[in-house]
This record gives sequence, C-alpha cells and structure tokens, in this order.
Amino acid sequence: MFGRHHVWVFALLFVSGCQQPHSTVPTVGTSEQVAVVVQRQDFQVWKEAGGVVVAPADRIGTVQSTWSGTITRVLVSLGQNVRQGDVVMALSNPQADAAYQQAGVNLDEARAALKSAQASAESGLAGPRLRLDQARTQEKQARLAVQADQRPATRSVAMATPAEPATPSDEGFDNPNVQVLGEHTTPPQVRVQRGIAHPERLASDQLALQSATEARQQAELGVTQGERQVQQSLAPQRAAVEEAQAALKTADHARRLAEVRAPIAGEVVQLSAMPNQQASPGAALATIVDLSALRLQSDLAPADASTLKPGTPVRVSIKALPGQTFAGRVDHLLASPQSRPMWEADVRFDNPQGEIKPGLQGGFRWLVADLPNALVIPIGALRPGNTVVVNRHGWQTVTVTPGMSNGTGVEIRSGLGEGEQVQMP
Repeated sequence: MFGRHHVWVFALLFVSGCQQPHSTVPTVGTSEQVAVVVQRQDFQVWKEAGGVVVAPADRIGTVQSTWSGTITRVLVSLGQNVRQGDVVMALSNPQADAAYQQAGVNLDEARAALKSAQASAESGLAGPRLRLDQARTQEKQARLAVQADQRPATRSVAMATPAEPATPSDEGFDNPNVQVLGEHTTPPQVRVQRGIAHPERLASDQLALQSATEARQQAELGVTQGERQVQQSLAPQRAAVEEAQAALKTADHARRLAEVRAPIAGEVVQLSAMPNQQASPGAALATIVDLSALRLQSDLAPADASTLKPGTPVRVSIKALPGQTFAGRVDHLLASPQSRPMWEADVRFDNPQGEIKPGLQGGFRWLVADLPNALVIPIGALRPGNTVVVNRHGWQTVTVTPGMSNGTGVEIRSGLGEGEQVQMP
C-alpha cells in the first residue's frame, strides 16, 4: 500500500461516473459515449506518504555487560516490559560475592561489640542515676513540707471584756488582721486571727528544701558527667561500626557490577544473552525500546511537505497490521541535503498496545483540503488543455478552471454549471 519516496493523492468521497447521473450519447465513430451530470458535493482531498517506524536514539537502551564472567541468570524474555534499573541478568563473580558476605559478618561483629560496650558503660551509670532519683524524691518531699507550712490558716480567740485590756496577739497572727465580732454585744465575744499553718517550722523546712535542691543539682551534674564519659568511651566502637558499614557498601557496589540492569524502561526487543554464555565488559546482551516514543519517518517531495507543518494531525497505518489506523501528529519537518531535494517528516503516533515495533513499514495520510459544496466532475472528464466537452444545445468543447484533485474527482472553479452534462472520453 505504501512505498518510501512515493506520495499518492486520494479522497474520502470518490467521484466517478458510476456515482453521478449519466446518459449515453451517440457520437461519430462509436456507438455511444457516457455523459456525466455536473454536481455539487462535499469534497475532501487527502495525501498519503510511506515511511518506516523508528525509535529515537535516546529511547533505545542497549543492555551491556559490566563485568567479565559467565552469565548465570537471564531474568527477562523477548517482548517483556521492564522498568529502568530492573536486574535483567547476572554474571558470575565469586570474589565479589565472598567479599560482600565477609563485609556483612564484619559489620555484625562491630555492632555486637558496640552493644556490649554500651551495656558495660550503662551499668556504671546505675549508681549516679539512683542517687539522682533519690535526690529528686527528697527535694519533692521538702517542697511539699514548705508548702504545708505556708498554707493559710485562721482561728477564733475570745475577746477581753471592756474592763480588761485586749490580749496581745499570738505569735504568727497579725493584729491588723483581727476582726472584732459582736462588739457592744453580750458576752462571750470572739475575734478571728489569720496567718499560716506552721510558722514555727517554716524556717527550718525552707533550709531543708534548699539543701535538697543543692543535692539534686549535684546528682544531676554527676549523671551528666557520667554520660559524657560513656559517649567518649564508646567512640572507638562507633567508629568501627561506621568503617564496617562503608566496607559493606563498597563490597555491595562491586557485587552489583555483576548484575546487569535495564538502562531505560521499555520492551525487550532483542535478546542475545543465554545462561552459561561468556560475557566481556561492554558486550551487548539485549536491546530495550520505549515503544511509547516511536516515530514514523518519511521522505516527502517539497510540494507535499508544503502541505504539512508540526502539529498537523495524521492517521498512521502499518503494513503488518492491515485494517488498523493510529492517531498521530507531525513532530517535525527537516529539509534533506540539497543533493537530494526531499524533506524528512517525523510523525508521532499512539501505540497503546505496543503492537508497533521499530523497523516496520507503514505510512500516514493527512487532510489537505475540505471543500464543502464544491462543483466536481470525474477526473477522466477533464481533457488536455483543461477542457471538457459539455452539452449546450449540442456538444462543444469549453475551457474550465480546475481546482483541487483527489485522483478520482476534480474540483471545477469556473467554466461549468451545476446540472450540466459533460462527456467522458
């Protein structure tokens, strides 16, 4: 259907003698001729170009050996989809495997040594932490005692009679706070004194709280200094763990060199690796292509390229998939070298099922003109010199102005009228 370096023109609405009213007309030298009635119709002109399916260079990934060794496992098959970074095959590397295992053992031993040293150092902090807990408890008790001493308190005291002097206030109760009740009333008369619950114990309890606070602060300082000394004593063990972790990471990197990974995401379209096969560094073992990024490349004549531009919608067809078309758009147009006056078109298209593969032959078509209500005649009715034979009270040759052609019909812009009859050769 398609051929590279060739372009054809065709239409959605074919115009032919069998689609238009026609009649037979006697002519000299023949028994009859076919006359076609000129009609108006919606007329579309399409162009078509052939091409080949390709993948952009940056969407083709070559799986290469990173190590010299024997292929031990092939983890993919032809046509399988993979993600970038997936392990697709593995090579033998006994030295790297052994080094990785030993690095893991060394890390376990370093961690165990650190844990043992931490346990030993923590046991030395048991005494200071116990003394701190005791000091905090004593401080709390001393604070509660002071708070109990300072709790507000009141008591009632009998007042002196008018003939007797007032009794001095008891220690801890302030006379200005005395409230006289029932003055000038019948005895007995009382007064209320306000103060604190235990003024006689307050001073000693405050000294005890101060002493407990100082003891607690001293105990905290002892714990802080002990913890600092523990951290300093564990520095060698921690350094050993960090060194073992770095060694394990290095060994793991060396081991992973024997794991061959997918350079891009896509489908495995070529696979040459087999188990027990010898591989050298840089050897190509498989090819992966991102089938969602395929292009159809086509060569176009300048006249056809002039009807396209980036973004023009097209319909793509593939020879190996007859009857199917795929939506696409022109990605870009490039002029070929002057020694070969052609244009190169790249067409992007949908490939949702991954049916289309690189290297397949195909083509695309695009709409050049959409002419509603155009005056159209069969292309066979147009004679040399842009003339037609029309029946105007007899057959006569007239000159017309043709427009767009789709290979089957041709638009007539002037020289004919709707309903006239033109003669087919």
